[in-house]
Amino acid sequence: MRYQINLYHEWLTKAGQDLFPHVPDDAALKQSGLLQILTPADAVRAIEAYAAEVPIERYYTWTVPPGFAVKRMNEHLELFATKVIPHFR
Repeated sequence: MRYQINLYHEWLTKAGQDLFPHVPDDAALKQSGLLQILTPADAVRAIEAYAAEVPIERYYTWTVPPGFAVKRMNEHLELFATKVIPHFR
């Protein structure tokens, strides 16, 4: 995750867009709030709070974070699909 975020930081900073911080270590990543690991109930609340502030029609997320095996991610995607998405239909 840090590698990808730091690349975004580098690319966007060069383009004059200060959208991603440099995250030199895990503590900085955690403090940045860019990576959130939530229970399904917490994910519903977080998305609801976001949608209350910003009108949205679609919600995108990194479905497979960099370096995370696709096969391992399937159980997390299924959890999101069965426990979180139904709250927004």
